[in-house]
Amino acid sequence: MQRAAAIALLAASLAALAPAAASAGGGKVTVRQDETLGHIALRTGCSVDQLMAANRGVLKAPDKIWPGQELQVPRCQGRKGGKGREGRGAAGRFVRGQCDWSADDFAEGALRNKMRKRGFSPPKKFRAMVAEIRLSRGGTRVQSHRLLSYGKLASEPYGWNPASTVKLFSAIGALELLRRHRFGVKTQVTFHYRKGDRTFGIQDLFEEAVHLSKNIPHNRLVQLAGYDALNGKGGTLRRAGLEHTYIIRAYAAQQWASQGHGKRLKKSPAITLREGKRRKKLPARVGKGRYPCQGAACTTLSDLAKTMCRMMLHEQLPRRRRLRLGDDGQSQHLKLLRRAMNRKRKGRSDRVWDAFARAFPEKEGYALFRKAGFSRDWLSENIYIYNPKHRSRWIVALAGYPGRGSLTGAAKIIAALIKGGDL
Repeated sequence: MQRAAAIALLAASLAALAPAAASAGGGKVTVRQDETLGHIALRTGCSVDQLMAANRGVLKAPDKIWPGQELQVPRCQGRKGGKGREGRGAAGRFVRGQCDWSADDFAEGALRNKMRKRGFSPPKKFRAMVAEIRLSRGGTRVQSHRLLSYGKLASEPYGWNPASTVKLFSAIGALELLRRHRFGVKTQVTFHYRKGDRTFGIQDLFEEAVHLSKNIPHNRLVQLAGYDALNGKGGTLRRAGLEHTYIIRAYAAQQWASQGHGKRLKKSPAITLREGKRRKKLPARVGKGRYPCQGAACTTLSDLAKTMCRMMLHEQLPRRRRLRLGDDGQSQHLKLLRRAMNRKRKGRSDRVWDAFARAFPEKEGYALFRKAGFSRDWLSENIYIYNPKHRSRWIVALAGYPGRGSLTGAAKIIAALIKGGDL
């Protein structure tokens, strides 16, 4: 009797863990601790949109769920191409492409297994990805990429806070607007606010928003770029092939509102651009688009890495794949963006940067470029590793919780794996 009871208990436990019944034929699922709607989509084979539609009376936003909540699961066929992700081999393979990958290109085994073999214990809600970009002989063009994800969250926009990493997007949008109107990096930008005009040099805005990660300058870059010009169809983010990235609300919202602005970044005031004798006044703009993001900003590690790829390998991409920042690497706009990202912030402890700088020192020909973020105890990183002697370029995107020390161990291990040729 004891043996029969044990077998029954084991069968019941396995049944509780298996998502197959809900996935294949519909049913219900209970939200687990620290789980997002994206996690549930992955374990049920449904998309986030399918789950939202099935729970329309219960869910108001993808990020508004809680442990113990019971959700309906519709009949789903699973994600397109999902069965092939592990079939390509746990270590992944090179796929032809030019900074234009998708979620189905990720391999999910090698990174996690190799990190664990080196004693890695992930922090809460940890997510990570590594992209190896292979150039042609001579380094003149991007040829292929290989993508490794720690688990299934590299292309998941929900359940984390990207913080200041998204300031890369506002910066690119602002620079694209300047180029569109033929203004350079010495431009003075005057915002004609109701409470009075405010004038800033574009280089100062970039130093503060991109390098120093200040929030109010980031909001101004979004206003300069324009809400729909960033987020809309045909805008900066969609043209870059970003699937889940949107900038919606102001950072430092209370401080921003105290200056007379709305918390959403839909409204751009009239703006005057001045450079030398040239002057152009842009009319006030109001964004009309409705975008699927409930936070101040939404993105994924994959979208962050993809943007880093397009920015740092601009010269090696065909023109149709490039950001609208110039025809080659001599573009002053591209140089301004890169300069804001290849220096460690002074006066700050920066253990992730230090880990990569020790593994990839300047004296060996390496250069690092990165955009980091920290907010509400979430630390995020987007790092590009470059050495002109090598055909491969590496991009590492990470996020961890809680605290500024949450990614130190991961950074040391990933840097060592790349440097040692073990990935």
